[in-house]
Amino acid sequence: MLVISIISISNLFCTHFKDEGETNKPERIDTLINSEGIYLFIKTTGEKQYVLVWGNTFFQNVSNPIKELPNGKIRLKWYNKQAICVEQGCGTSCFFSYILPIQEDASEKFYMYPLAYNQIRLVVVYSNDGPDGYLLRVQNVITGKEQKLIRESCKGPFAGYCINKIEFEGNFIRVNWVSSNGTQQEEVFALLI
Repeated sequence: MLVISIISISNLFCTHFKDEGETNKPERIDTLINSEGIYLFIKTTGEKQYVLVWGNTFFQNVSNPIKELPNGKIRLKWYNKQAICVEQGCGTSCFFSYILPIQEDASEKFYMYPLAYNQIRLVVVYSNDGPDGYLLRVQNVITGKEQKLIRESCKGPFAGYCINKIEFEGNFIRVNWVSSNGTQQEEVFALLI
C-alpha cells in the first residue's frame, strides 16, 4: 500500500514538469499600463515570443509576434492619450522602441536606435545608418511622414555616438553632434512634418 501511494504521488508530481525538449510555456500576461481607460499588456505566447496588447475602453489592438531577447526587458518609456512608447535593449549600443498609436486597428511602429521623442507632436528622432548618408531621421508616428537630418557619416560602430544632444523647441529641432572630422556642430532644423 505504501509503495503504491509513493508511486501515485510521484506520478502526480512528474506530470507537472516538462521535458527539456518541450518549449511550450504557459501563457503569461504582464500589465504595463492600466490607467484612465488606456491599457498595455505584454502577453507571452510561448516559443520565446510575446505580443503587445493595447487600447482603451472602445477598442483593442494586438501586435505581430515579437521575439523575446535574452538581454534587456521591455519597459514603458512614456504614454499619453495618443500613443504609448516602450523600449528595450538588445546588447551593447543596441536598443529599439515600439510606438503604439491609440487608434482603432493601429499597428505597432518599430524604431531602431530612437534618440529623442516629442510626445506632443508624436515624432521620434532615430539614428540612421542607411545608404543615403543621413545621420538622423524624424518620423511622425501617426502619419508616417519622415524628414531627414544631417547628411554626414559618423565614425564609430554606432551612428548615435556622434549625437550629443537633441532638443525640441516649438517647431524646431536643435541637434548638437560631432562631425566626421571631429568638430562640434550645432544646427537648428525646422520641423516640417
